[in-house]
Amino acid sequence: LSTVASSLGVALENARLFEQLRKSEERYMDLFEHSPDMDHSVNRDGIIVSCNQTEADRLGYRKDELVGHSLLAFYLPESHAAAQALINDVFENHREVSGHEQQVLTKTGDVVDVSISTSIVYDETRKPAFIRIVARDITEKKKLESKIFHAQRIDSIGNLAGGIAHDFNNILTSILGSTSIMKRKMRKSNQWFHFADIIETAAKRGAGLTRQLLTFARKSTPQFRPIIVNDIIEETLG
Repeated sequence: LSTVASSLGVALENARLFEQLRKSEERYMDLFEHSPDMDHSVNRDGIIVSCNQTEADRLGYRKDELVGHSLLAFYLPESHAAAQALINDVFENHREVSGHEQQVLTKTGDVVDVSISTSIVYDETRKPAFIRIVARDITEKKKLESKIFHAQRIDSIGNLAGGIAHDFNNILTSILGSTSIMKRKMRKSNQWFHFADIIETAAKRGAGLTRQLLTFARKSTPQFRPIIVNDIIEETLG
């Protein structure tokens, strides 16, 4: 009777352990399938042997459309050689990769920027059997970096425009000062007075342009005022 009770106790303990193992495996599979990162394993030939649901959803495929197919099929054609070289390097030199940026294609042809990290899965003889590749979607990060770069470039152009405007304004100040003295020394009947007036008008318009450049460079406050278009046309034609 004690032997039966002992065997029953062992059986119950084994059942409890198997149940714990089953639940643990389920939790692991749930974490794997719904990880925030795409995850797949490839063999030496670059064939995908497994992938998680996150990857299938992000690329727009069913899992059976990914597993059993070449990894290169989901890369841009111009990236095939580099991707194959990376796979060969990992298998031959046992060199793992971290933070390597690549681009993959969705089923609809959209490009997804990813940062990949690899780890090697060895067989019982300690030879590389598979490469596990974790791919993090950095598409939005790359878009944000592009916007920041564009903003920095615009800011640099603004600084350049501001510097040019200041130098140009100094030149115009000298011209305006000189023409003002010239006009005070001449009568309006003087044949050169009209030309001095043209120089002064052009210099003032140039000064207006420098104000616009400084506004673009955000080094001055915009000023709005009404204008008479006819006067501008007459100045231009005159």
